[in-house]
Amino acid sequence: MSTPDRTRHRRSGAAMLTVLLLAATTACSGAGDGEPAGSAAPSDPATVSPTASPSASATRTPTTTPAPGSDLSLEQKVGQVLMVGVQTDAPSDLSYAAVRDHHVGNVFLAGRSDAGVDAVADLVGTFTDLVGDDSTGGVPLYVATDQEGGAVQVLRGDGFSTIPSAVDQAAGTPAELESDATTWGAELSAAGINLNLAPVMDVVPEGTAKDNPRSATSGASTARRPRTSPRTRTRSPPGWRRAAST
Repeated sequence: MSTPDRTRHRRSGAAMLTVLLLAATTACSGAGDGEPAGSAAPSDPATVSPTASPSASATRTPTTTPAPGSDLSLEQKVGQVLMVGVQTDAPSDLSYAAVRDHHVGNVFLAGRSDAGVDAVADLVGTFTDLVGDDSTGGVPLYVATDQEGGAVQVLRGDGFSTIPSAVDQAAGTPAELESDATTWGAELSAAGINLNLAPVMDVVPEGTAKDNPRSATSGASTARRPRTSPRTRTRSPPGWRRAAST
């Protein structure tokens, strides 16, 4: 028979074994529900290697704007550097054919007209209406004339001022000439004209008229003294340009 002391030792050993078995069971159960037992702790975020950044996008090839007129035919390109004359009182069929059929890109109103602004605008319209893909490649016409003043004034009549000769223009102040040129330019613009082959800055000193009869007799020269001409006549072009932009 066992003594009481031995019996107590057996019971204590059995109880201890039961506790160990229960602890092992609980550990196994916990490992199944969460992280596996003995698994390594997550790495420190600071030590995690960064993911590769997307590769830089390929360099874009810049788009180039086609040069003006690059889509024109050879005939149309040649036509852009030509200007055909148009008689204001009797425009020729040849002038129309030059634009319509031979791709000439500009016209010049020549001769003399007293018909006034509205009539000239109608005439200009018959030529600008010819602009198209087949004629000028759609490029608008330069419509020019020679409106210098004095004896050299192609367009007159209702809506056109009587422009004084260049000598008389130069006699005024620069501000007056600029204002007058703005008015004259606006009249041309109303008639559909966008290029004036004037003003000039001819200088015919005293005693040299025979060397430049055109300027001396027509009043196209701006002064008798070279120093006077540039100071005054340079105020005319700004006036013409201002009229063209309004």
